[in-house]
Amino acid sequence: MDNYMVLRKVKIFLFGIIFITLSIILSFIGYDLWFDPKSPFEHFLEAQSKINMQSKIIFIYRDVKNHNTQFIKLKDTALGISPIWDDKFQVGDSISKKKGSLKIEHYRNNNLLEILDYNDIKK
Repeated sequence: MDNYMVLRKVKIFLFGIIFITLSIILSFIGYDLWFDPKSPFEHFLEAQSKINMQSKIIFIYRDVKNHNTQFIKLKDTALGISPIWDDKFQVGDSISKKKGSLKIEHYRNNNLLEILDYNDIKK
């Protein structure tokens, strides 16, 4: 009987520690989700501004597993394309984007065709 009470107290103590630890972890995650002043689009723009690329388009494809999003395959990466830009790119075109900028320079036959701005996506 005495061992049963000790074992029960140990179980309650361990469950309490686990519960408190999980509560603390989830509260940090929840705080960021609920009280973050940035919108998801602002997070998207922030992520895009960190990208630096200058490359030629190798091929264009749609990723069926990713909401049928159009991607352009570059030399060393793939870039998801906004639906409003779907018809703008062709294989062999070049794109250039500097880190810290939200503008993509789109070249065709070594001539600047247009400058696409990520800020225009939301409009």
